[in-house]
Amino acid sequence: MADMQISNKSQSPKVSFFKNCVTQVPESEISFDEFLHHIKNGTYGRLVRQYLELKDKKGIADPLVKLFKRTKIPAITYAGIFTTRSNNKLITPSNITILDVDHYQEPGKLKKKLKGDQYVFAAFV
Repeated sequence: MADMQISNKSQSPKVSFFKNCVTQVPESEISFDEFLHHIKNGTYGRLVRQYLELKDKKGIADPLVKLFKRTKIPAITYAGIFTTRSNNKLITPSNITILDVDHYQEPGKLKKKLKGDQYVFAAFV
């Protein structure tokens, strides 16, 4: 993650930042670069590690695991700024497209390939 590309903040699109996946009203607006900065610097690392340990111990289908993921880990709406978490409440689009690939056999190879693509802004596993 330390090799993420971060652009000029004045050009970074804004997104809505939510306390977690279930809150309906965003806490704030942040730039996409700011979000990437938090990932790069491990701001959410402790929470993600706790989630992964719980998932490994109890299994992904366990209600406690699902509850932790939905209520403890912050979230953003990549598509832009929203008044509330609803498709028809978009105020300003970010023009960001996200590719979320789950269960890929060789994520490191995929990340390396994506990082070499001129149209990919950021890639992380």
